Amino acid sequence: MTFEILYPGFLLYGERGNIEYLKRMIPEATLVETQIHEKPYFVDHPVAFIYMGPMTEKNLALVCEELMPYKERLKELMEGGTCFLIVNSALEIFGRSIELAQGEALQTLNLLPFTTKRNMKDRHDTTVMGTFRSMHILGYDARFTEQYGNESMPFLTVERGHGFHRGSRYEGIHYKNFIGTNLLGPLLLTNPPFARYLQKKLTGREELPYEERMDAAYRVRLEHFINDKEILQQKS
Repeated sequence: MTFEILYPGFLLYGERGNIEYLKRMIPEATLVETQIHEKPYFVDHPVAFIYMGPMTEKNLALVCEELMPYKERLKELMEGGTCFLIVNSALEIFGRSIELAQGEALQTLNLLPFTTKRNMKDRHDTTVMGTFRSMHILGYDARFTEQYGNESMPFLTVERGHGFHRGSRYEGIHYKNFIGTNLLGPLLLTNPPFARYLQKKLTGREELPYEERMDAAYRVRLEHFINDKEILQQKS
């Protein structure tokens, strides 16, 4: 079983933590780390899982260019049920385009039916709580973008914070075994229910490394999120 990590050298926000935890979750997997200007392993080989995380706007444009020749192969993998976890700005690469504030557009892979609008003068930072398959997912969203068009395939139904855009109650993308989300965490470390979901999807088992401590921390964070949500509702 082979997992491919795309462009780990570009990762921001401590999201390398997802990779390090994945190694401990599934130690029998072979992890291939593909750096910029290297041909992705998935082009010529089967992979069970692909991960790509947040990067700067400059690096995102470079990655779009790098992956464009392999668009059809990525589509084949998505349709065939390969597991993807695509985090934060990396998700923008899979949409129709990125509209820039000055009226220009960055062409992206156009593999999923959503559009990103970027405004570098309008950053929003918010904590987010949402549900996925009856699981509460917790995270932090920090970006200069608003996204539109995920209503038919959202990852989360948002209970607190923003969704794909400020007026949306839907966050991220869930299409077959492709999951894309703007939420930082790192997601696997801070959401053991979701880590178990992914573990079962990939291996058939649910046990996690460090799960007692992770579950305890998750319960504390979830209680804080719920209490804060109730306080905000009372104030409104």
